[in-house]
Amino acid sequence: MVIIKHALKTSVAAALLAGIFQHSDLAHIPYPVMGLLTTMLSFNVGDILQAGWGRLGGSLVGGSLSVLIITAWGNSPLTGGLAFILASLLCQTFQWTALVNQAGIISALIVALPQLGDNPWQYTFDRLIDNGIGVLVAILMTLLFWPDNPRQILNTYLDQVVGDCDRVFQTCLSNILSEIPQPVETTELLTQIAETIKKSESILEKSHYGWVGHQLVQDNWSDIIAIQRRLRRHLLVMSQLMAPQMLANQIAMSQTQKIDLNNPLFLKFSAELVEISQTFAMNCVTFQAFIKSGTKSSFAIATIVPLEDAVSKLAKQIDQLRNQGEIRRISLEDIIQYYYFLHILTLLTREMDQLMLQFGDRKPPMSLSALSKGVRLHPIPDAKIKHTIKTGVALGLTLAIINFFNISFGYYAVVALVVAMQPTLGIGFDAGKQRVICTAIGAVISVVVVNSLGSNPFTVGLGVGLTILVCSYCGFDQGYKPGCIMVTLAIMAHSAEPNLYIWGRFTETILGFVIALVVSLLIWPDTASQQLDPSLSLTFSKLGQLYEIVINQYLYSQNSTAAIVQLSDEIRRSIRSQDLLLAETKLEPKDGLLVAQKQQHWIFLLSHAKTLLSNILSLNHGIEQKNSQDFEGFVREFQAEFEDSAQLTYQSFEALSMAIANSNSSQQLPTLAPTFEQIEQKLLKRRTQTLKSKYSLPEVITFFAVFSSLKEISDNLKQMAENQVIKR
Repeated sequence: MVIIKHALKTSVAAALLAGIFQHSDLAHIPYPVMGLLTTMLSFNVGDILQAGWGRLGGSLVGGSLSVLIITAWGNSPLTGGLAFILASLLCQTFQWTALVNQAGIISALIVALPQLGDNPWQYTFDRLIDNGIGVLVAILMTLLFWPDNPRQILNTYLDQVVGDCDRVFQTCLSNILSEIPQPVETTELLTQIAETIKKSESILEKSHYGWVGHQLVQDNWSDIIAIQRRLRRHLLVMSQLMAPQMLANQIAMSQTQKIDLNNPLFLKFSAELVEISQTFAMNCVTFQAFIKSGTKSSFAIATIVPLEDAVSKLAKQIDQLRNQGEIRRISLEDIIQYYYFLHILTLLTREMDQLMLQFGDRKPPMSLSALSKGVRLHPIPDAKIKHTIKTGVALGLTLAIINFFNISFGYYAVVALVVAMQPTLGIGFDAGKQRVICTAIGAVISVVVVNSLGSNPFTVGLGVGLTILVCSYCGFDQGYKPGCIMVTLAIMAHSAEPNLYIWGRFTETILGFVIALVVSLLIWPDTASQQLDPSLSLTFSKLGQLYEIVINQYLYSQNSTAAIVQLSDEIRRSIRSQDLLLAETKLEPKDGLLVAQKQQHWIFLLSHAKTLLSNILSLNHGIEQKNSQDFEGFVREFQAEFEDSAQLTYQSFEALSMAIANSNSSQQLPTLAPTFEQIEQKLLKRRTQTLKSKYSLPEVITFFAVFSSLKEISDNLKQMAENQVIKR
């Protein structure tokens, strides 16, 4: 339904422009249409503003730079490539990312094509005016008909996350309090929460431009999404308290030791827990109602019942049982499970309260002066410089071919080349392939429409709508721009000889794609396959650093919260980029069989990277339970063993990182993962009653949470060594 609305909206706008300008005396009739279609083919207001600014700003920068190039060196393919390089690097230096491609293309065309370079100022002025008409129509049509509102979409996703969080919490608590506990079936809901959060992150990334993007920053959406992620993590841990394997262990114990499957502490305080669950549900419903209302007034915190006091009351009640000696009749496993649940419940309710506070305490709209930023220079990475130079060389070659053979529609070869010249071969091949296919679809529709219905505004709208729908049906949801431009210009600007134009544009598009592919293969070839191993090596090195920071926080009471948050976010971003690189390897036109053989290797490494990150965050999560007053005694007994295991584990991460980086040398991962037999033997000597009487319960719980996470990390590293995932 969304794509149908978008096709209808775009086709109406194209027909409107065709009706107004088809027989006008504009110097460059195609540009209003191109300004419309290159700006409007998006579902997001922020994207449309960015695309419009990129087209107009890039034309201005490229046109201005062209005058300097012509004055200094005249018109030639060589100076066309140079103009592209200088314009692109200029925009990248100031981080005008939306302008980069347009500025480079316009500079190259004005300099190298005589008909444009004769009067570059006049061409630049005409281009700005003509494209500005199309951009303005695109913005108006988008705002008037079914506009996408990023804030509204984010609110909808937040409402879904809150509702799903409440359902997971109620499911977990209901299971814990049931007389016959069953495995908690929350996997689907937790996956759904994760997917919704990813959608929110995607919306926020796409809406970074213009007034809307700045207002979302003011609304603290980055923090709101981060809180949602933490809520999911707490719920995941809570659901694991009654995981199937735990239930199986309890059943096995009951068969040998006659232990009741129910945790007596949960049953003893069931009334209080039920009251907490009801209050939590009521708070969520109230918050969801506020989200859906769309009101801009401050959130009424008074309507929310704080749960922190209720959770603290439960902790005090268990302390009273301890003081009265009744706690000795309860197994250590049940005590640990109960305390751990209370800790997770405390974190969960605290994060939910913080989420409500962050959402309700939004800032008023910013003044226009707050949007102004000083112009700053930014260093350009070496990889981008190399890519820009490579594209400039390819563009100069393309312009030389166009001039030598006097190709009529060489403009489209230049555009296709820039589209297909991407940082990596896989992305470039896919982008070029989509452009050729969508152009072909547009060509077929153009031939049918022009030769059957003639040239008029109605056929323009019909052709654009059909092209969008057909391309979307073929899976090119965001790549149908060239097909739409083909249809519109064939009808509007080349109605006298549409078939000649259609064939010429299609063949020039193929020419640009072929040149891009050849240059990408010959000059500094870079593929996702080449990037994955170095990137994964760096990720495992960072995982080792994160592990070291976290364990030092436990052993030496270092306050490293900020460093942990920053490094874990870096690792998450790296893993996301590696997922994209892995998908890109399937698009690469070379090394097909070799890439296929490596797929399992990369999938396995990425899977373990995600698991190890989760393990380390769980370790940190357990350490967060540490009470400074109870810390010294218990951990000090195991200090030496923990230090030895930590050192071996860190060495395992470094060895793994080096082995991945040197994967072509058939190096194997050494088995450095530590064992915990000494710690387990010490624990056996103390038995449960000694632990309960000598050490405080919070300290015992923290120790077991940390110990369990350390073993999990060690086991995963050992599994990687045994599978020899980096052996060739």
